Amino acid sequence: MAVSAIVLTTLCYALLTLILVRVVFSWISRDVDNPIYRSTYVVTEPLMGPIRSRIPSNVTAGLDLSPAVVAVGIFVLIAVFSRLY
Repeated sequence: MAVSAIVLTTLCYALLTLILVRVVFSWISRDVDNPIYRSTYVVTEPLMGPIRSRIPSNVTAGLDLSPAVVAVGIFVLIAVFSRLY
């Protein structure tokens, strides 16, 4: 049980890193031909897309808050997994 919790925690941290890379790329350049941007988009979009569609745009003033919402959820998962080992 402890090994699987450690593996899941590590995967959560990797996912947080990918979300951070995607956010930084969105600030710098959204070059869809860049393989790093494309791979982070493919991995993170299934998590961020449904959340983005549920957050009303008039509340966020045009800001995409889906990375923050997903990151908070991942931090909750990390806290749960860390209690298992």
